Amino acid sequence: MDDIGSFFDGNRNRIVQLCQELVRVDTVNPPGNEWRAAEILEREFRRLNIPYERLEKEKGRTNLLGRIGKGKPELLIAAHFDTVPFGDGWTREPLGGTEENGRVYGRGSMDDKGQLAPLILAAEYLKKHESELNGTVVIGGVADEERGSHAGSKWLTDSKGVHPDYCLVPECSDSMGMIVIAEKGVLWFRVVINGVQAHGSTPDKGVNAILLMNEFLAKFRKLKFPARHETLKKTTINYGIIKGGAATNIVAGRCELEIDVRYVPPYTDKTFLDAAGNVLEEVVTKQQGASFAVETINHEPAFFIEPKHPFVQKVRSIARKTLGHNVRLQGVGGGTISKDFVRHGAVSITFGPGKEEVLHKSDEYIDIPELVVFGKIVTRVCLETLK
Repeated sequence: MDDIGSFFDGNRNRIVQLCQELVRVDTVNPPGNEWRAAEILEREFRRLNIPYERLEKEKGRTNLLGRIGKGKPELLIAAHFDTVPFGDGWTREPLGGTEENGRVYGRGSMDDKGQLAPLILAAEYLKKHESELNGTVVIGGVADEERGSHAGSKWLTDSKGVHPDYCLVPECSDSMGMIVIAEKGVLWFRVVINGVQAHGSTPDKGVNAILLMNEFLAKFRKLKFPARHETLKKTTINYGIIKGGAATNIVAGRCELEIDVRYVPPYTDKTFLDAAGNVLEEVVTKQQGASFAVETINHEPAFFIEPKHPFVQKVRSIARKTLGHNVRLQGVGGGTISKDFVRHGAVSITFGPGKEEVLHKSDEYIDIPELVVFGKIVTRVCLETLK
């Protein structure tokens, strides 16, 4: 392992080229078209003689997993191919992959194509040292991370039997300053209130769903969810979308509200769905002809990996030695594909280059030196985990 540093330092330009090539293919989700980025990874696996699987729930929504070594335990490291839309405010071409001042700019450069570039070099090094692995390293890319992973990690774990023992998700983590060992539960739910439509000139003959939703909001926002978690801190609630009514001169017969809850244990999704239902019972049922519904849009339970777990400590130790500074253990409110692998028994953490303030913004970039260092850390993690 003494030559890992020189291997990645010597392949800096190759890492930059791969990052640029990946950024320059459009995999904005929706619709995804992850096959475009997967073709680049597939080409590299063929060049390196690494066996791989190409898995698609839907045509073009490609997941690609290469395997180095054999048997158990199995360590998975997979970036995601898809990106969020460009948005406005760019001063550089979103698909340009411009190299400037030690950075690569473009959509996906930091989330998450940039991380895939050093993973390809890690695969090359590990393939040359395959005899040293007592287990299997799975390196690849997955689809649909930005829209719920229904064609990606959820499908791979639930339907295709992709169940690693360990998982390292290479997402931005404060320029590798932290290892994410816990994620809050994510609950998106919709509140629907049906009123009674009437002419706008006779509002007393109808039941205005917008006014009922306003009353629901006022009461629901007063509820307290005070529990705190040592790593995940506190629950947050965001009111993201509201829409209602058909026309200005019609009493609104329907109103919908979508709520995003990031909760900490001991709460569950039921905590918030029941709370909403109780408030709606109080607000809506007193109005003749009105009704309500509470619908779950998306739910991912919270998870917490024990900080003293050997895999966590191994990654932390290697990162600290390579970076030259301490790496903290932390929980986050955002969701990653870790949840899907934890749900099937994996010890999964998130760790990678990139700064959160760049996430999903215009002029997204990744610092090239971080990519090089990340490749060194990941390669050492694989060899030491499976030695």
